[in-house]
Amino acid sequence: MTALPTLAQSQELHHKDSVALFKKQEEKKKLEEKLDTDRKQLAELQQSLDTKNTETKKLQQQADKSASDYHSAATKLKDDATSKKRSKRAHSAAQQAKDDAKKVRKSQGEADDIEKKMKKVKKRIGKDEKRLKKIK
Repeated sequence: MTALPTLAQSQELHHKDSVALFKKQEEKKKLEEKLDTDRKQLAELQQSLDTKNTETKKLQQQADKSASDYHSAATKLKDDATSKKRSKRAHSAAQQAKDDAKKVRKSQGEADDIEKKMKKVKKRIGKDEKRLKKIK
């Protein structure tokens, strides 16, 4: 025959269960808050990425135009190699094309960095969602 638990033992078990439940609820609450924060950060990063991609596209168009201008100036210089004016224009166009290409590469690098941050946040969200499912 098993003995029934005493009142003190029952109260102690109830207290332990209450504490465990409270800790679970606190952990769940913290995870939900963290998920909300991470989701907001992800939305902000997505907006930044969209803006950066638009900027990169405009910079790429400008770089293409600069390269075309350089090609045109170089062709004209080829026709009249002694012209200082055409030589200056070709040099200036070449410098502009170089600068514009550099801006495009920089912008693309920044977009890549944003994408890396987004991957980290998505991974963190996935892990936290799994942990949250285990708690429920």
